[in-house]
Amino acid sequence: KGTYIRTVVVDLARALGTVAFCAEPRLLWVGPFAERPMLTLEALEAQPQTERLLPVDFPLRWMPRVSLSPQEATAVRHGQPLTGRLTIESADGNAAPDGGEGDRLIRHYAGEAFLGLARQTPAGLAPAKILPVSERPISEPGGAPPAEDRSA
Repeated sequence: KGTYIRTVVVDLARALGTVAFCAEPRLLWVGPFAERPMLTLEALEAQPQTERLLPVDFPLRWMPRVSLSPQEATAVRHGQPLTGRLTIESADGNAAPDGGEGDRLIRHYAGEAFLGLARQTPAGLAPAKILPVSERPISEPGGAPPAEDRSA
């Protein structure tokens, strides 16, 4: 998907009965990443590593979301569907209109922790993609176990 700028330039030149080329095409944004400036490799390497990463749900912010109770979150983590009435919020934080018989994807969270995506069905929400969630870090940078797990 996407637009190949060089192809657009060639097609435009043909339509005008001439020739053309792209001297210096630049990518300014991609999908949901328009708000962040594109960086050169050198600029990226100069940033601290903690500033390089975006939240895993960053490109999904346009999707509706639902906040789950601890019990609902446990059920979702085990792949169980959720039935009953859930408050689904639109991306702007307001109540989202009911998707009806549709098959839309909803982001689901336990608190602020992104759990994954659920498919809205007439019966409720069915987990579609579940992310593994850990209550503590799996390892420190470099692959070492967390400090509290190390024995002297």
